[in-house]
Amino acid sequence: MKITKVRIFTIFLIMLTISFSMIPFALAKQRKTYLTDFLLSCEIKDEGFSNSPEEEDDISYEATAYAIEILNHYDLLVKRDIWGEVENTVNTTDLMEYLEDKGKDEVGGTDIDIYKIYFIFEAEMGGGGIEGMSRFIRPRDMIFLCKTIKSKWVGACFDFEHVLSQNIDPKKEIESIPYGMANYIKLLHLGFPTSLAPAHMPIPLGSKEQLWLYERLYELRKKGMNDAWMIFERAGAPREKVILVLRLIKEFLEKDTHPKELPLEFFGMKPGGPEIAREEVTIREHVMDPLKGMLAVPEEEYTFLSRTAAERGKAEEWKKERYK
Repeated sequence: MKITKVRIFTIFLIMLTISFSMIPFALAKQRKTYLTDFLLSCEIKDEGFSNSPEEEDDISYEATAYAIEILNHYDLLVKRDIWGEVENTVNTTDLMEYLEDKGKDEVGGTDIDIYKIYFIFEAEMGGGGIEGMSRFIRPRDMIFLCKTIKSKWVGACFDFEHVLSQNIDPKKEIESIPYGMANYIKLLHLGFPTSLAPAHMPIPLGSKEQLWLYERLYELRKKGMNDAWMIFERAGAPREKVILVLRLIKEFLEKDTHPKELPLEFFGMKPGGPEIAREEVTIREHVMDPLKGMLAVPEEEYTFLSRTAAERGKAEEWKKERYK
C-alpha cells in the first residue's frame, strides 16, 4: 500500500507529541533530590543546619538532627569518586557531639542517647474560620502513620484542646481507633471542652470536667493505651488542685475502674464525711417538698428545735448554724 504524505505527516506529529510528553519526565528531578538539595542549602558549613536557607546564622539542633537522619537514609553523607575514595559531605562527627551537648542541656546535663528520644506527632491548634482544614490533625491518622513507620520511638499525642479546636469530637475520634492501636499514644495533653481554645484551665476536683477526662482516658485505655505521659499545660490560671486530680485519675485508671463505678474518693470525698452528712441532712429536710400545697393538714416549716428559734425571732441564725 502506497504511503501518502498525509500518513507520514500524521506519524511525524504523533512521534513529536510523544517525545515532547516524555521530556518533562526525563528531565524531572526525583523527589528525594528536591528534599536533599533543600537540606544541603540549609547547611551552615561544619556548624549545623538551619530551618531555611534565609536563616544563615541561625543553627537549629532539631533541623540538624533531621538533616543528618534524612541524608543518611539516602546514603548522601559521603561521596565516592571513580576510584572509590570516600569524601564526607557533612562533618557528622562534630555535629553528633554538638547534638549530644544540646540534648544534655535540654535535660539538665543528664547523659542521653539521642537515638532513644521519642518523636511525637501532635494536632496543631485550630484557628477561627479554619477549623478542620489542616491536613494532619486526627490522632487516628497519626496512629496509622506510627504503625507504618515501625519504630518504638515514634508515637502520637492526644491533645484534647487542640483536637476540640479542630471541630473533632474526642469521644468519636477514640471510637474510630481500632482496638489495640491506641498503644501508639505516648503523650496526653489534658484539657476539657471550653468556650476558649486553648484555655488551659485548671481541672476542678470533683467536677464534671474531671469525670469527662477520666471517661476519655478510660476509653483510650480500652483501645490499648497503657504507657503514656499525662501533661497539664498550665496557663495564667491558678493550678488549684490539678495535681491531686491527675493523681486520682491515674490511680483509678490503673485499677481499671469503670467510670460508672468510681467511688466517692475519686471526687475528693470520703464515705460518711462531712460533705455526705450535710447532703443527707438537706435531703431529709426537703424530701417532702413535692407535697407542699397538696396536704389538708397544717404544714410545718420547722422542726422542734428550729420552731423554738423561730418563735424567738432567731430563724435566720438557726439556718446559718444548723450544719455546724
